[in-house]
Amino acid sequence: MKNYNFSTETGIPVTLDGNTEPAFYFYPDDLDFIKKASKLYFDLNKYSEEVAKKYKGIDIEIDEEGVPKNTNAIISVMEEEFNMQLKAIDELLGDGVSEKVFKGKVNFVLFSKFLGFLSQIIEENRQSTINNYIKPKNRAERRAMQRVME
Repeated sequence: MKNYNFSTETGIPVTLDGNTEPAFYFYPDDLDFIKKASKLYFDLNKYSEEVAKKYKGIDIEIDEEGVPKNTNAIISVMEEEFNMQLKAIDELLGDGVSEKVFKGKVNFVLFSKFLGFLSQIIEENRQSTINNYIKPKNRAERRAMQRVME
């Protein structure tokens, strides 16, 4: 009797900084991932409005050397903002992913690049999935598609 193997592993391995071992996997077709990504998008938009209010609430007083006197208040808001972003990444991709990616560094540019990177993978994966369904590859598939469309 012949054995058949069906793999349920659909994750995309993501390597970091040229390493060969995947740092994490993510599953852009998984409904749970889609829900979390959507929630992350709206949460980050809402939170960025709250952060903007906090920044506006800080009176920036400059000392005689041109340095803000209340630098600690500004840094505190920045840390709070970045910690929220790290938490969101872990909720989306799994515990510890933010540490693997950011290595304890607070870097807003890297965070933005990382979200862009994920968006690119999601879009490519989505387009590939769509293409599998809408582009018949041979004459028989084209005929079958025509019958379905009639």
